[in-house]
Amino acid sequence: MIRVLLLEDDPVSAEVLVLFLEKTGSIQVDTAFSSFEARERIQAVQYDAAVLDTTVLSGDLMPFIHDVRSLSSSIALILQSDWGDEQAALSALNLGADFCLPKGWDSHIRYIKLLHLIQQAVRQHASTEALRRSEERHRSFFENFKGIAYEMQTDGTLVFLEGAVPQITGYSQEDFLQGVVRLDDIVSPEDHALLSPSDEKVRAFPFYSTEREYRIVRRNGTVAWVHDQIQNISDETGTPVSIQGVIFDITKRKEAEEMVRQNQERLRRLANNVHDIIFRYELTPARRFTYMSPAATVITGYTPEEFYADPDLGKVIVHPDDQVLFRSVFQGKIPLTRPVNLRRIRKNGRIIWTEELDVPIYDEEGNLVAIEGVVRDITARKRSEDLHRENEERLKLAIEGAGIGIWDRNMETGEEVFNRQWAEQLGYSEDEFAGEKNFPEQLIHPEDRERVRQTTGDYLLGKTPFFSVEYRVRCKDGRWKWVQSLGRAQYRTGHKQPYRMAGILIDITGMHQAQAGLEEANKKLNLLANITRHDILNKLTGMFGYLYLIDEILPDDEQMRQYFQRIWALADTIQRQISFTRDYQDMGVKSPLWQNVAEIVRTSALSVPMLDINLEITTGGLEIYADPLLEKVFFNLLDNAVRYGEHVTGIYVSWERRDDSAVILFEDNGVGVPEPDKQAIFEEGVGRNTGFGLFLAREILGITGMTIRETGTEGNGACFEITVPPDEFRLETSYTEGDQSPSGRSSQSVKL
Repeated sequence: MIRVLLLEDDPVSAEVLVLFLEKTGSIQVDTAFSSFEARERIQAVQYDAAVLDTTVLSGDLMPFIHDVRSLSSSIALILQSDWGDEQAALSALNLGADFCLPKGWDSHIRYIKLLHLIQQAVRQHASTEALRRSEERHRSFFENFKGIAYEMQTDGTLVFLEGAVPQITGYSQEDFLQGVVRLDDIVSPEDHALLSPSDEKVRAFPFYSTEREYRIVRRNGTVAWVHDQIQNISDETGTPVSIQGVIFDITKRKEAEEMVRQNQERLRRLANNVHDIIFRYELTPARRFTYMSPAATVITGYTPEEFYADPDLGKVIVHPDDQVLFRSVFQGKIPLTRPVNLRRIRKNGRIIWTEELDVPIYDEEGNLVAIEGVVRDITARKRSEDLHRENEERLKLAIEGAGIGIWDRNMETGEEVFNRQWAEQLGYSEDEFAGEKNFPEQLIHPEDRERVRQTTGDYLLGKTPFFSVEYRVRCKDGRWKWVQSLGRAQYRTGHKQPYRMAGILIDITGMHQAQAGLEEANKKLNLLANITRHDILNKLTGMFGYLYLIDEILPDDEQMRQYFQRIWALADTIQRQISFTRDYQDMGVKSPLWQNVAEIVRTSALSVPMLDINLEITTGGLEIYADPLLEKVFFNLLDNAVRYGEHVTGIYVSWERRDDSAVILFEDNGVGVPEPDKQAIFEEGVGRNTGFGLFLAREILGITGMTIRETGTEGNGACFEITVPPDEFRLETSYTEGDQSPSGRSSQSVKL
């Protein structure tokens, strides 16, 4: 059925024309009486043809033709024009109208002519549209075709080439069709010999076809694998006249095949070299081992060949006590995907422990046809587990015997768990400890809670190398116990915040009581020593007074004068040694503490007559763990520099890292220390003053593991190096990066 739109301004003429066209039975006509109505109908209905009266369209003829063609290129346009409208009709034909029919003809002849023109125009448009669609399908097919379709003469000249030519070869379609490059040219030189036999046959034998795979060299120099299906077209005499083919890029498939081959090779090497037994045991058509890795010999003592020869050998070497468990696996009572521990008997009779993991293999009907598995020798692991269990029992016994508490804190939730023994040691039940949140923390003495929190924070910030704090806890009966808590945090890989912290609790109440008693005894001893020293010094003062008087009346006798000088020297030595005991008796009495080096040096300098000497301190936030008498160390170093440096104008205190230790450098620009005296100056009684200054400094530093030595050059000044162990120094976090010099030190210059 041909559907036609008739644009006519005369209803009577339109009605007659509709009756004439529709009586054919093959045409259906719709009528429009204005260009606006015609446009609406064409937008709404797919018409095969439109018969347009140029008089109705008048000045709108050309825009109307343009609009219709933009809406539908397949509609046939036939114009009816009056005499005198020939120029407008000609322009319309140039714009896209198909035919123009003058109205001046006899009506009957015009109607027959119009019917003929409609049928002819519709057929033409249908043919054109079919051709367009065919070409579109052809173009769309080859645009989406993943391969290359080609036809060439027997001499290799291409006559047709379509498809993914650039994607596969890197060359354009025109490069091949214009002879810039031939298909033979891109074949890898290594594969020319492979293609020669089939090339000769396709040019010689009628109706020959074959498939081949080879490599090509793409335009950018890379190599690709292709699959080529070729056949020849022969004439009526059977002579091949052309060759057709289709090429597909199979590089990814080849790479996958190569990867599979490599993986299979790796698996084979792995199976042959792994320390575990890898096996395959087939149940049908006959029970037998079809693969047994070489590790079987190492683990069981039997060779793979012995397993191949005896299908029951795998069962025979299972320990008699484990035979029931072994059978349960094969009977399906134990899942085959769960590892099973079995004892086996080696060929030499030794019993070993093995861990076996089996995987069932089923056929398409769901029948169990084979078992593949891995057997591992876990004898050493079993022994380790037994030893670990014994150690755990031993540790548990030791903890219970020593009365040690164990705590474990979840740092993410705040939940803390204690062992039952610690709760009972404080008089509480395990339920009381676990029943109320933060209950153990509430037992800490109010005066100690802030110190516990501060110590925990310092450890988590890295200011202290380990967590250790002493505090008091309240027992259920109201008594207070001193405890020491030691612990360590655990971190997940890549995380800066710990997820867990655990440690032990030790009851040190007795130690604190003993320490308190010792401190009381030390106080009494120090008091006695102070009284005794005071009395002795008073007596020495009187002795020196009498010596002055004797010196004035002493006869001029050389021998008597020598005796007198010796008595004077002995009294002076007694006085210096008694004075030294005042400092030495306090050393080690009080516990070491963290001290800022810069602050200690500045404080020490206040007791030394520095005059115009410049003191430069560049230790910044460095703190060291030292005896409270650390100030005496720097006082003696400053005093020695002022006393014996002769022309000292500057003293410089700095520090640097050496490996994991910190080294404090105390330097001056004086005369320095002679090479022979570098070791002796730290010995007791050596020196120009009391002889105890540097000896005392060495002893004070040694309490916390520090050492001191002199490394300066005589004539260029003295340099004392104090080496601080890794765990005995830290940097105060209050010192920002801007306060630090390149070596991690802040710089301060003090002139006293």
